[in-house]
Amino acid sequence: MQQLNHELAENLQYDSPDFPLRAMQGRLQNYPNSVMPPHWHNELEFILLRGGSAVYRVNEQDFRLTAGDALFVNSNRLHFGYSANGEDFAYSVLHFLPELVSDHVVRRKYLLPLISSEACDAVLFRGAGVGETELYATVRTLISLYLQPPQAFELNVLEQVYRLLRLLDGQGDIRRNIDDAASAERVRSMQTMLKYVQEHYAERVTLDDIAAAGAMCRSKCSYLFRQVLQQTAIEYVQSVRLQKSCDLLTDTELSMTEIASRCGFSGASYFVELFHQQFGVTPRRYRALLRTQSVNVT
Repeated sequence: MQQLNHELAENLQYDSPDFPLRAMQGRLQNYPNSVMPPHWHNELEFILLRGGSAVYRVNEQDFRLTAGDALFVNSNRLHFGYSANGEDFAYSVLHFLPELVSDHVVRRKYLLPLISSEACDAVLFRGAGVGETELYATVRTLISLYLQPPQAFELNVLEQVYRLLRLLDGQGDIRRNIDDAASAERVRSMQTMLKYVQEHYAERVTLDDIAAAGAMCRSKCSYLFRQVLQQTAIEYVQSVRLQKSCDLLTDTELSMTEIASRCGFSGASYFVELFHQQFGVTPRRYRALLRTQSVNVT
């Protein structure tokens, strides 16, 4: 499960801070309401879809993935994932910070132009092409190296990371020159407004408050939320509150009244009603199911 800070940036933990790379496998159903929350991070991200079909929203673009596809998500891009057909999907994901590449020439010629480009938010690699299959295999190799580290782990990883950079450099989408300043400005405004919600969700939050945080009018704010997140601003506030309530149900013994208050709901009954509408179970049942699963695992 993602751990997001108050700025909606994902907090990624590394086994070694001196070697900032990590990988994991997961399923969409592990997320409340089967939606990965919108977030961003400094790391470059590679997603492999291992089963099912998915939609990844990166800034203002939708990428539709089927099993065997790989998606590269550039540094500091707002993104989230959800099901294309309402069903679960399985994925593997690889993250690494730009600092992992220490060679000054490689960083200057290949890595820094990539992460600073406003024209390259993400690149989809379909599983059918020869070069694309090589990228999928390279990411899969890196994930395997991380999950089962061999001797000379770091050397093996860097060899594959340099191969990834070569494969990315060979894509036309990386080098194209597109005037996308307007889109980049919209996304920056969205990030500011999402940060505001993350910081104030426990308070009374109105559309006017969110629009003011983004220095725009109500109508433009509403348009941006529908355009980028495909939901209204207030729906997003409620989704954040519900996510925070899931965390409290999991990690604390707080009552429903206390959780409702801490998460910004007007009352316990409204919280219970909204939670049930969203997840199909009451908060108490959700907590009981989590504990049953924990007992079964141990």
